[in-house]
Amino acid sequence: KRQCCSVTVALTVGNDGHGLLSHPVSMLCRLPGTLTRLDLKSNVIQNIAEREIKDLKQLHVLNLRNNKISALDLKALEGLPHLRHLYLDGNPWNCTFSLLKAREVLMAKGTDVRGGQCAAPTEQHGESWMSSKEIMRQCKHHFHLTEKSKETKKKSKPEDPSSIRINMDDG
Repeated sequence: KRQCCSVTVALTVGNDGHGLLSHPVSMLCRLPGTLTRLDLKSNVIQNIAEREIKDLKQLHVLNLRNNKISALDLKALEGLPHLRHLYLDGNPWNCTFSLLKAREVLMAKGTDVRGGQCAAPTEQHGESWMSSKEIMRQCKHHFHLTEKSKETKKKSKPEDPSSIRINMDDG
């Protein structure tokens, strides 16, 4: 009979202020797939990509506080089916349309997100990207314009080559 256990790991990778070292990627690749809690706070991390956490399918809690992360990798979030708590405060978030998509994925999964104030653009500085009505309004406007642009491109496309008939008669 196999016994399951809960594992908590706290990593401190490099607080030298000179940017992200290569250690987090290689360390994360070697973490057990049974890991349920991962504390990566205050590590000068700039990015958490899908390849770095893809095997952590049992992860429930991820602490990314006080790093240098400005965007979230949507595929990475989708690959964490059991994530319930995500701590993001203390990062310089760039509040864009893609961050709203990440927000939607997190909310749909029922993930409790703590923190997450915008550092950019300037007009959203200090606002929570999880609850700002202004950011949501701007992103919906951006989405609407993007969809309209796609429709215009579809309409202006030439006919499908298979439906074009060419008359080869000389007479």
